[in-house]
Amino acid sequence: MHLAFKSTTGKSLNDALTDLRIKRAQFLLSNSTLPITQICFEIGINSFSHFTQKFKQIVGLSPSDYRGKMQ
Repeated sequence: MHLAFKSTTGKSLNDALTDLRIKRAQFLLSNSTLPITQICFEIGINSFSHFTQKFKQIVGLSPSDYRGKMQ
């Protein structure tokens, strides 16, 4: 199952899920006033440091820099 997903999408299931979570975080950062720590937990990541690391790796900005740029 996982191999079929990867061969179709080019990503592992875990990477695809992380991408979806970060996209949701981007939406929440742009369209809400929720604290960044709450957004982290809302998207299903239980470690704030892991969230900020993944967000910056994927988006190129920290969550707070992204929010500042979008407002």
